[in-house]
Amino acid sequence: MVDQVAFLPCGSAESLEHYEQTVQQPVLLSEIKGLLPAAMFDHLGALFPGGQAAMWGVRSGARGENETRWGNLREGSIALFAGGWKVFASGVVAAKFRSKKVADHLWGANDDGQPWQFMFALAEIREHDLPTETLKAAIGDKPGQPVLGFRVLDESRSRVCLDEFGLRSERDVWPPGPADIDAAIRALDKLEADYLARRRLEQDALRSFLLGGRGVGRCKICEREYGAGFLVAAHIKMRAKCTNTEKRDFRNIAMLACKFGCDELYERGYIGYSPTGDLLVSRTLRDANASAYVAGIPRRIVLSAEQARYFDWHRANTFKG
Repeated sequence: MVDQVAFLPCGSAESLEHYEQTVQQPVLLSEIKGLLPAAMFDHLGALFPGGQAAMWGVRSGARGENETRWGNLREGSIALFAGGWKVFASGVVAAKFRSKKVADHLWGANDDGQPWQFMFALAEIREHDLPTETLKAAIGDKPGQPVLGFRVLDESRSRVCLDEFGLRSERDVWPPGPADIDAAIRALDKLEADYLARRRLEQDALRSFLLGGRGVGRCKICEREYGAGFLVAAHIKMRAKCTNTEKRDFRNIAMLACKFGCDELYERGYIGYSPTGDLLVSRTLRDANASAYVAGIPRRIVLSAEQARYFDWHRANTFKG
């Protein structure tokens, strides 16, 4: 267990843009493969078998102070993103590496000649709404100042911060080893089987309702017609956020979406719709093939008044902007 906390200032327009680009939207490891030494790329691949990771970087500072702090940061530490007088997110430092090439690729070259090359990959990204004044009071900091610079707390202050505000990692040891992963899989197997059985029953029933008894249907997003097996009943508003009444609003809460890209793009917030049904495309969508696919999607769909409120929720809460 690592008792260490780092503050990452993230209140400026530039830093918030970086957060959206590489934390909210994790970086595809394939995108940076040629920019890192093979050993580090393989290490990241082992830590993030899904092929993507949230990433952050800091500059050296006027006198190299940030480089020193970055050097003292340990894997397993908790990084807190602070801006607007609150801590709004956290992540576990899974790996550290120095790379001007990766930094320039992700965020562009900096006008002052200091790239964000002191980098780390982050796991377990969590959202928070913790006033910085409350946190600072707990660790004995003076009130009245926002988080202005990259800072690593000492062990005693870090421990207070982690325990009092429930900021510790979900794991005692980072990174997880093979035995940990095997134990987790075994513990979740039965729960997952039960969950999938219930979801499959609901999905089949809802899709059949939307198909109206036909063996083919039309994707709401791309408007192409597919056989039932290539369509899903996609919740317009995230199912986990629906009330029981909304879950039973069969005619309006869901739409048919194809498995060839539309369902994934909508569910992950890369596309959304305006109140008038105009297609919205997230500026965080950087994958060339995905962008080419989106270019072929019709620019507008017809929204019923009953569906509009669910699309409004998606635009406000899921769409990446």
